[in-house]
Amino acid sequence: MRWLASSCTAYIASTVPAFAGSGINFQTIWMVGDPIASPDLPKANQVGAFQVSRGDIFMASRVLPQSAARLTDALRDDKGNVRVSQDAELFALKSDAAIFCTAQQDAGSKLIGFLAGGQTFGHVCLVDADRNGRFESAFDVIGQVKGLPSFAGAVPKSSKPPIDLGYMQLNPRDMRTVYFVGLQYLSNKNLFKNEIFEVVFGSTGNLGHLSERLMIKKKDIPGGLGLLGGDFSLLSSTEDGAQIRVNHPFARWTFNVERRVTYKFY
Repeated sequence: MRWLASSCTAYIASTVPAFAGSGINFQTIWMVGDPIASPDLPKANQVGAFQVSRGDIFMASRVLPQSAARLTDALRDDKGNVRVSQDAELFALKSDAAIFCTAQQDAGSKLIGFLAGGQTFGHVCLVDADRNGRFESAFDVIGQVKGLPSFAGAVPKSSKPPIDLGYMQLNPRDMRTVYFVGLQYLSNKNLFKNEIFEVVFGSTGNLGHLSERLMIKKKDIPGGLGLLGGDFSLLSSTEDGAQIRVNHPFARWTFNVERRVTYKFY
């Protein structure tokens, strides 16, 4: 029999790890920005004291890549089929080369997902090794984190046939897809009436969450929690929800997520 456990963990990244391949390494790097204002998340940037109910997201800040881009023409395969459309959103990776990847999380390999203990997501990445404003190669990469594209590796030595595509760099704030990180209130409907929260990230309708939840014990109310340079206070709670006060929003730090899988065979 096979037993496996999967977990998502947030971490701060400062260097790109080395991988076998072409020698051009890459890694996703996201930056926490300003508190988000969105009609889909009415309590995301509320300040002062306010009420949250089960499922409400609060204390949310936008998460941005280092740069973004759009192609001047579509990327096509050898049969002429469109692989990446001209209006597709691309986000930058941290690398010595200019590497931009598709933001949309397409369904990845089911086999890899089975071996990795969960769903996988496919992205197309384009490489401008000499940073002359034109992509000369492209490759596929698999991510394992839902919500926020997250992966690292090296550009393959034998990448796909050469390409020659121009692109325009964009302000990441102009991306149509709005990524964010925030806290979600779950409830106090548990044996000990403790208040449970979790860190969520991604975009509206496509959210991931960290495996480790946050808790304020009933005996510690009123109390508070700090995370990513920000903090909030839980003032009171009832069966219908909790009274929250956001003291400080998240700091402007790098934010990355990695997924770890543990295997045991017996």
